[in-house]
Amino acid sequence: MPKELFYALPEEKRQRILDAAVQEFSCAEYHSASINQIIKTADIARGSFYLYFEDKRDLYIFLVEQVFRTRLKAFTQQVAGQKFTTLRAFHDALFSFNLNMLHDERYNALFCNLYISMEYSFSREMRMVTAQIRQDMLSALPFLTETPEQAERTDAQLELLQLLTHALLVSKVLEKRDDADVIQEYRRKASIIC
Repeated sequence: MPKELFYALPEEKRQRILDAAVQEFSCAEYHSASINQIIKTADIARGSFYLYFEDKRDLYIFLVEQVFRTRLKAFTQQVAGQKFTTLRAFHDALFSFNLNMLHDERYNALFCNLYISMEYSFSREMRMVTAQIRQDMLSALPFLTETPEQAERTDAQLELLQLLTHALLVSKVLEKRDDADVIQEYRRKASIIC
């Protein structure tokens, strides 16, 4: 995660650094991405980068988390006012939103590179990020988490749905599957989960 100095920067400079990172990680897979290019595009000193982040990995994980959170916030705004009566209805809407995200020009290449370069060493950090996001989503579903048992069951189902979504989005990118095929597989497998 970023160092405290990053959070002390003016919003415009923080955003400039994140935009430069999105641009670089969209143009290159993680291992090929260049800190030098991010620094150049963001117009910051090399030494400053290391005052804000430990290394490229630290920036990458933070960036992915920020993009996920930004997309979740956009999803929340999109479905504001809708009453989801089941976890499945909520997640169906979330799955469609995530699938459409791959058509978003700003993030398409970033997510394609993320899926292509995902490796075991990142999976632990990504599981922690998705677990926290899952907890944030559960707070939006209070009717499904009224008792500790309901909360545990809902969390487990949501985790399985997240894993399914991730696997299908990866297969869409890597195998260049069309949306209809991915949606059909999602519906079939999600019906087993909940």
